[in-house]
Amino acid sequence: MKPHDKKQPEDIVWDTITESAKSRFDYTAYKEAFDGYDDDGRMAENALFHIIARYADGQSTSDIISSIQGELFLLGMGFQDGYLENFLKDKEEVLRREIKATKIALESFAVGLKPPGILLSVRSILQKNEPAQQPGKTPRITPKELQGYAEVLFRRSIASTLHIRPDELQSNQVKRSLVEHILQTVIAIGSHATLENAANNLVSRNNVAKTNFTYETALQHAQEVYEQFKYPIGGVERMLKLRQYPIEKLEKIWEVIRARVPIDPDYNDEWMEVADAWILRGEHRTLNLGTARVGHIDDLKDINLSQFLENLED
Repeated sequence: MKPHDKKQPEDIVWDTITESAKSRFDYTAYKEAFDGYDDDGRMAENALFHIIARYADGQSTSDIISSIQGELFLLGMGFQDGYLENFLKDKEEVLRREIKATKIALESFAVGLKPPGILLSVRSILQKNEPAQQPGKTPRITPKELQGYAEVLFRRSIASTLHIRPDELQSNQVKRSLVEHILQTVIAIGSHATLENAANNLVSRNNVAKTNFTYETALQHAQEVYEQFKYPIGGVERMLKLRQYPIEKLEKIWEVIRARVPIDPDYNDEWMEVADAWILRGEHRTLNLGTARVGHIDDLKDINLSQFLENLED
């Protein structure tokens, strides 16, 4: 069974993962193992998803075999000796993308993210035509580029929380300035161990800009932003881990922050599709700036996350 007996909105996420898994191996032959027990095909499908979910939960192949055999025994079913062992011997590798997608989806649902955003992340992970990284070749994306793309995502998440539409973020300078001001605070909070340190950073940066921003004002603002914008703050914290990852793992960080930093459907536009295609799959696509200008990478203003992270003092 999928995680819910009764049909739920998130079932489209699990169905997408299961359908992708079916294309990775000879599903017809696998399904024949259920002949006589599975008239509508649901048992074979649900068993496949349970295998994926158990791998995503960190279970070993032997544990999964024992669990499935026990469940089938209670249903009066069973496979030929050695069938499960033979079937599962390569499935952790063959279904690695489905396992990864399930793990991220489960984590995302656990922290309260919504199915539409999770589904986008899942579909990005499940792309079958991703070119393999070749040893010795230049990576598809650099850390600095990834930080710039992430900043756009954080900006859009902040605007979504404030219920600012894309056209307003594009045309309304007051609302755009508000988003930029909050983004500055989000970056400071995500980059420092305490709100007090973040407030001191905000004061020093604003003093350089010759604005009247006291420590008390900065601390109060930081506290308010911390309560309201925890997802983009968490995204900044993830970005700081760039220093701990080999460069070929950068796309995995994007997968995580895309899943955990929600944005409204209106912001999941052509620009985000182009970003996902480039970062996750190395695909170059032409962006129609007339329809996808909001948050374009060349439009970054006031805050430069990559420079901020480079200049951050430990």
